[in-house]
Amino acid sequence: MTLNRLWIPIAIAMAGLFLACENQVAPIDLPEPEDQNPAIAITSPTNPRFSGRVGESKSVTLQMGDNEMLKTFTIDVAFYNPDGSFDSGNQVSTETLTGKSFTSTFNFDVASIAPFSRIEYTFTVEDSKGATSTTSIDVSVLPEPTDPPIYRILTYEGDSIMNQLSDSLFGFNFSSRQGYPKTMGQSLDTLSLRMDIMESSGTGQGLWQPTFTSPNNEAISQDSVFVITNAARLNYETADYTSIFEAFFSADQQLAETPVLEQDMYVIVRLVKTPRPQFALLRITKVEDDGAGIQIFDKVFFDYKVTTP
Repeated sequence: MTLNRLWIPIAIAMAGLFLACENQVAPIDLPEPEDQNPAIAITSPTNPRFSGRVGESKSVTLQMGDNEMLKTFTIDVAFYNPDGSFDSGNQVSTETLTGKSFTSTFNFDVASIAPFSRIEYTFTVEDSKGATSTTSIDVSVLPEPTDPPIYRILTYEGDSIMNQLSDSLFGFNFSSRQGYPKTMGQSLDTLSLRMDIMESSGTGQGLWQPTFTSPNNEAISQDSVFVITNAARLNYETADYTSIFEAFFSADQQLAETPVLEQDMYVIVRLVKTPRPQFALLRITKVEDDGAGIQIFDKVFFDYKVTTP
């Protein structure tokens, strides 16, 4: 092959190599994915609040995971007196983990402490880089069935509350059994100190959809929150302090405001936070709607029981 003929394929090869180099993309330095905190969740039971008597056996199952590596799983316990004050605490156990996931079932007996005390178990998982996540359960200690009632129960029938958009009786006090209206020149802040609950429906579509809220006045040791229940979970006729306490602290949710009230709904109101909570148990007997939007004649009727020293 002559030099001229040899030059042609060499030139073609060199051109191809040049084009390949031109089209080559420089490598991109991809950022490393950010490390995530470990995760921990209670898978059983669905409600992390327990009630039980001394010595009763309970069980909780937890699932843990991390995108890189788990390191430790720790259980701590804290004890609170019936008045809500902290009593003592200690570490129950700690366990070394390996791998990215771990499932644990924690079995325990309700500790021998005073009735209406609270026990809190805190579960902490740590990953290999020192990040942690926690979850917890609450256990309310109940008295024995043979223990005498700790508080009296007063029972009333046929009370009512009207919508708060009018100047009618929109607030109510369970101890005095008195309703409170908005009156000319009277501040709502002053009124709220005497109201355990007040009707709080909004205008919405002009429909009568009553709900209850509470003034929530720390100044008078009032810390009202609501629990919704029904006859399937609580016997209204035989309800006493213990059964109301248990229904309240084992409920799935404790609410700052009730859902829209309906006939036959039970509403538990926590009235006092310390030294020991008191309760009112309402049974909604009728939701009266005159059919003309939100009017002064719209009412919620209820029977109620209130605990008292």
